[in-house]
Amino acid sequence: MALTTGPGQHPLQPLDIITQGVCLAISTFCVGMRLYTKLLITKSPGWEDFTCVLAWLGLIVYAIVSFEADRHGNGYHQWEVNATDLQEFSKLANVSQIIYGPIIFVTKLSIFLLYLRIFAPSTRSKTHIFIQVLIWVNLLFYTANTIVKIFECTPRSKIWDRGTPGLCVNINSLIMTAAVFNVLSDFIILLLPIACVWRLQMKLTKKLATSAVFAAGAFGCVSSIMRLVASVSNESMRDKTFDWFPEFLWTTAEITSGIVASCLPAVPSVFRLFFQKTRTILSERGSRHSTLKALDFSPRSHLTRQTKQSNDSDTELYPCDSSPWEREPEPGLGDVFQGLCYTKSGARGGDDGDKVVDGGDIADGGGGQRQGILKIVEVDIESAPGRRDKSCALDIVMTNPACHKVAALLEGDEPRFEIIEIPLPELGPTDLLVKLSVTGVCGTDLGLASGKLGPCRRILGHEGIGRVVKRGSALPESSVAIGQRVGVSWVRDSCGDCAMCLRDGGEVRCEKQMHSGRVVDGTFAQYTVVPFRHLIRLPEGPPDEHLAPIMCAGVTAYKALKECVAVPGQWVVVSGAGGGVGSLAIQYACAMGYRVIAVDAGANKRESCVRLGAEAYLDVTGEEDVAAGVMALTEDQGAGAVLVAAGSAQAYEDALGMLAPFGTLVCVGIPRPEQVVRFHPLLFIDKGIRVVGSMVGSKGDIAEAVRFVQRRVVVPQVEVTTLDRLSDVMRQLALQQSTMKHVIRLPVE
Repeated sequence: MALTTGPGQHPLQPLDIITQGVCLAISTFCVGMRLYTKLLITKSPGWEDFTCVLAWLGLIVYAIVSFEADRHGNGYHQWEVNATDLQEFSKLANVSQIIYGPIIFVTKLSIFLLYLRIFAPSTRSKTHIFIQVLIWVNLLFYTANTIVKIFECTPRSKIWDRGTPGLCVNINSLIMTAAVFNVLSDFIILLLPIACVWRLQMKLTKKLATSAVFAAGAFGCVSSIMRLVASVSNESMRDKTFDWFPEFLWTTAEITSGIVASCLPAVPSVFRLFFQKTRTILSERGSRHSTLKALDFSPRSHLTRQTKQSNDSDTELYPCDSSPWEREPEPGLGDVFQGLCYTKSGARGGDDGDKVVDGGDIADGGGGQRQGILKIVEVDIESAPGRRDKSCALDIVMTNPACHKVAALLEGDEPRFEIIEIPLPELGPTDLLVKLSVTGVCGTDLGLASGKLGPCRRILGHEGIGRVVKRGSALPESSVAIGQRVGVSWVRDSCGDCAMCLRDGGEVRCEKQMHSGRVVDGTFAQYTVVPFRHLIRLPEGPPDEHLAPIMCAGVTAYKALKECVAVPGQWVVVSGAGGGVGSLAIQYACAMGYRVIAVDAGANKRESCVRLGAEAYLDVTGEEDVAAGVMALTEDQGAGAVLVAAGSAQAYEDALGMLAPFGTLVCVGIPRPEQVVRFHPLLFIDKGIRVVGSMVGSKGDIAEAVRFVQRRVVVPQVEVTTLDRLSDVMRQLALQQSTMKHVIRLPVE
């Protein structure tokens, strides 16, 4: 029978045109916003963006199939469609079933990859494993489902022409199973981020608001349910062209919902750009951000509340140090900060209703100690400028945000980093959440970022200094005080049970050790997690910027000098003296009573090495043989020890000619794999030379190394910068342009 009306004139077809048009417009807008964000703002496109674009292209293909089906009777009653159009419609219906599996899988894959990055950056987390399982289950299911639909009949022409001789399988059960599976996976996609959000340290109202954003995926669940209903109806359909119509609509709506859900987290970046970087609900700041920017956030400025008065006249006001302040609005308090304030001994605090917490000693902005207690206060930002509180000044923040800023390593030959926001790391029962104030940049970070030291995490860094802001659920209050100053080193954790750990100081060679930046996320971030059993407690007093280098470079230099067993007064050669480890080795060696000869490449390093305490400097690029130079300086006696911090095989070969009988060669620098050190054992036998390898240091070594900084006999030479300049710092390290130790102040605002 011929169509009774022209194509596109049936009452149902305008609904299809409107649905497809609206879905294409919405999805195109969202994908465009996402690509604009990733390509032009954050400049960090990833696999989740690629799969999102594939899903969008798949939606376009599906819409084309739907429009083509309209031309052949989609939405008409079957008895209004002639045989030729009915056959073409059947072909298109089969095509829509075949392409549905790959399109919906790619759509969900984009969402899963997004969840992996946001909610499960750690590959060891249960959430990460669960999402990986979901990805593989979906891949296997949709692959099998698509294959069955392709080979539903033999020959395939029997699918749309039942009069063709052949054999078909009954796929009604498969269609039902696929629809049910789809509904279940959509609900998991909906509930998974909400469950993650509710585990974050957020107020109830913020949890509800953030959950509402992810709950936008509920429309995808509704669409998949309606598609399930349509699939059930189609099992017994007798009016194929009419009954199939809803499935086209709800499939389009479901795919569009998935694309929108995967794009939503990227949209706020665009609005931040056009509305003066206003914090959106996803970053849990709100529109008051512009008010905060108008305030004085410079180091040592005062942020106080006049209405908070103390009855104790002995209370002294201390200026806030350079620690950043986190916003935490309280219901009914208006625009406030909630945090810890310091009060002098005798000012008991809490007399006016404030909550008092155990704080211990807190360093002031000048590095001194504050003997007193900590008190939680609310500070009205409207009255903050120019006013002073008689009882205390804001110091350490008690409340933690849901997300924090990190410098994430980008793919490519050159080490480059992007500043992104991710959720706070998950806190285990025996872990501590540490808010970092500074972090050093080490040559090992450059090696990892360049791919020369094997696989690594996207968040590098292992010279962090900060304070404990939260304890794990299994840790009692007596275990560690909130506000305790701590360090984060290269060895983040060790098993404590292996043969290495059972030896004194053997934790650095633990068979299962966890390295910052290599195995677990490092310190190029505002927050990090530290296992309690590997907690490095630090004293108050020295500036954070001076303690950060001690966590790796400093303790490496100190431990190497301990291993050399030279006698105070003897000569010690530091090879690679202009680098991070070498420059600190000069200071430690002088403080330990050794006479130091500095060796490095380039005359530009002479001044800094001599200024740090070296009695002589030898340039390996000069005409003079450095080994002969050492012998001349030591009156042909040789050095009691040579510490090689340079990553050069030639440096090791030169060192052998500098040693005195019974001297010690301490190996610290790591040459490239293709570089081989050549020597004859007779040299060691005749002169009784010892060769020892040294690698960073234990917690005890760090504590000892820090004492030198406390006494100011070791003062790290640092160049302080910000996290957004990390890529530039890496370039300077690669070019060896600076003799200073780079330290990054956190966070970036």
